[in-house]
Amino acid sequence: MLKALLPGLRRRYDVGLVICNAENSAGGVGVNEKSAKQLFEIGADALTLGNHAYRHKDVYEYLDREPRIVRPLNFAAGNPGRGSTVIEAAGKRVGVVNLSGQVHLNVARNPFMAIDAELEKLEADVVVVDFHAEVTSEKVAMGWYLDGRVAAVLGTHTHVPTADGRVLPGGTGFISDVGMTGSRTSVLGVKPEQVLSVVLTNAALDDHGPVECLAVEGQQHFMVDNRLPEGGEDGGLLGIVAGKQEFDGWLAFDLS
Repeated sequence: MLKALLPGLRRRYDVGLVICNAENSAGGVGVNEKSAKQLFEIGADALTLGNHAYRHKDVYEYLDREPRIVRPLNFAAGNPGRGSTVIEAAGKRVGVVNLSGQVHLNVARNPFMAIDAELEKLEADVVVVDFHAEVTSEKVAMGWYLDGRVAAVLGTHTHVPTADGRVLPGGTGFISDVGMTGSRTSVLGVKPEQVLSVVLTNAALDDHGPVECLAVEGQQHFMVDNRLPEGGEDGGLLGIVAGKQEFDGWLAFDLS
């Protein structure tokens, strides 16, 4: 789906830099070297990740040697990969920083403190932050925290696009979540009937369907390996197009 649509979108909006969140590009969960290379070949200039960054062990070495892919900055410093990178685009040095929220997600460092330290040393003309977080309140707080300090704070993780895209008073573009690329006849990319079997019976899912009950602190959990084939019959590509104005404000948004 991305292969079919991305080239046309780049031409339509005259896009100079494409950042893709590759979190679920490897068979529906995590990333591997093959899926990352496919995204680069399609036209991505940089890739960000999230809480499933280390789902596939064979990607660890690739994360260390491929500078165009970043995992959350506030993971443990000794973990594979890097939390930021700088990409040359349209004559500018664009810093791409990946952060993970700390609410309902496991991180080693507070994302607010982590981004402060990174911005002090990052040598870039413009900085874009992918904030991979669970709750909108934490994402909105990060937007206000970085307003005027970065070009954009773009939320990921929930797979559902939000309607709060705007330019904050200090000039930073913000949206709580850019959405996902995948089938709309799904629950966040998973076959509806499989998710319904979980919520109706408290069963978990494995590669073959419902299995024994799994309850963790009253929450229902299921594996995401039961995703639909790429795109499905009614796939959609969701994201955000942002353009920087040189003098009078930042980031004219066009959600598409």
